[in-house]
Amino acid sequence: MTPFSVDLAKYVKLYGADTMELEWRLGTTTGAGGPFKPGTSRESFDKIMGLMQSSTISGTRVDTETVERISKDRVRYSMPSGTYIKKTPVMNALISPGIRVSAATELDVSPETFHDAAAFTRRKSRTSYTYKCFRYDLTRVTSNHPDDLDSEDQTYEIEVELVDKSYVFKYELAYLLDFGTHLITDLQVRSNSAV
Repeated sequence: MTPFSVDLAKYVKLYGADTMELEWRLGTTTGAGGPFKPGTSRESFDKIMGLMQSSTISGTRVDTETVERISKDRVRYSMPSGTYIKKTPVMNALISPGIRVSAATELDVSPETFHDAAAFTRRKSRTSYTYKCFRYDLTRVTSNHPDDLDSEDQTYEIEVELVDKSYVFKYELAYLLDFGTHLITDLQVRSNSAV
């Protein structure tokens, strides 16, 4: 077992899996040991989207459009659902220079915890495919920077998330971590080799 899986097992034992988000993301790192930045190039994103659309294992496709207002204390107000969620990172590990696995808690919170004046906006156009207990999310994100609310950036995010938390109790966490890593690595390799 890796240190990440050991720490995650301790977390699940203490707090349970209901509020846990476990996801694998494609991205880049800057320099040796630099921070991980989620997202891929538009070209890689388009290749992976094409691969998912032609795949027989990609499962059911769901397209969603959302707008999120995110406060500096990580409370997200999502529209059109009208939900307020606080996402708190618990732990993460860099699997390779282009893949990170992360665990976070996601808790519903009251609207009073949201401080709109400190918020920035993310507009998300997401295509999701569910496979077994995992969901592939391919998301085009337009956002402004918290320090410059008039700015606008376009990013392309690809992640695999464990969506059926009951699997945490059916299988060893190390197995689920390896399987999620396999799914995201397969996407990365296939997108790099796609013509």
